[in-house]
Amino acid sequence: MSHLGWASGIAVERAGQWRPRGKYIGRDAKCADGKWRTQLQHRFVVESQLGRPLAADEHVHHRDENKTNNDPVNLELLSKADHCREHFGTGRTMVTRDCGCCGARFEVEIKRANDATKRGRALFCSRRCASRSAGVASGEARSDRRVA
Repeated sequence: MSHLGWASGIAVERAGQWRPRGKYIGRDAKCADGKWRTQLQHRFVVESQLGRPLAADEHVHHRDENKTNNDPVNLELLSKADHCREHFGTGRTMVTRDCGCCGARFEVEIKRANDATKRGRALFCSRRCASRSAGVASGEARSDRRVA
């Protein structure tokens, strides 16, 4: 069987039977350059549908999460970033806080559980409130010094 376009445009001279390869289904394929490579069935199916080889940064996503279900309806072509978002989400956790200066409610993104209060982060809704709060605390001390 010859499949042009697989492995960055290298023609496949010979290919073995499809069989389980770890979590996926694949086969050994001898390319025109004489090297044997593993060809993954889900990538082969999408490449055949598109009529072109997949780029290295193009990922094939199994919609039903079953890595052995290589039905074209179940496969979706995604960028690496979109594929990561699909499986791992954005990684962002939003928390609602009350501003320490004006009392307004605001949302802040945290990456770790203790991040929202670490080193004074996310205590104020804006830089203006943060500087006001810092100014009030240090301004009182400065005004005391000026008067004296």
